[in-house]
Amino acid sequence: TSKWFDPESYGKDYVARAVATAISKTAVAPNKRVKLLFQVHHASKQITADIQYKVSFFCLVRIPK
Repeated sequence: TSKWFDPESYGKDYVARAVATAISKTAVAPNKRVKLLFQVHHASKQITADIQYKVSFFCLVRIPK
């Protein structure tokens, strides 16, 4: 007989979804940060026109600093 609700299976699925969500959010976060920096870097008083981001790679490199 099959159970309609199996707590063990439900728990495994829940943990798998949580892990997958954490991995995907962590992988996408730097890309979203670059997108946000590109949108607002022209308004920043700290970034002069000569050092503004021109290529996303340079923006990505500066994030950890």
